[in-house]
Amino acid sequence: NSWDLRPYAYTRISNMFLASDYVKTYTDLATMEGANEAARRAVNCIIDTSGVRAKKCKVWDLHEPWIFSFYRWKDKRRYKKGLAWNVEIPWIMSFAIRLLRFIKDLFTKKTK
Repeated sequence: NSWDLRPYAYTRISNMFLASDYVKTYTDLATMEGANEAARRAVNCIIDTSGVRAKKCKVWDLHEPWIFSFYRWKDKRRYKKGLAWNVEIPWIMSFAIRLLRFIKDLFTKKTK
């Protein structure tokens, strides 16, 4: 619940802008994607305040594949129960990893 504590890319200081993974962005995570979005937001603030006629950086919502919705729901349930984060890899992901390794092995053996 740190969202309310996060600053925006703009500040009360007219020539100071923030671009880091802790800035409020659509990417509500401390990741490189969030830092990149914060940088684009800071650049847009510079364009706005400087009066420069330049094309603004594109900012878009974070797209989350629908398959993750089940895992987000499961994680939220565990959190509300006070349970620790579960490192367990979901069975479907384990299966996908094994399948990709198998396919990779098929192709690498044929090329040798």
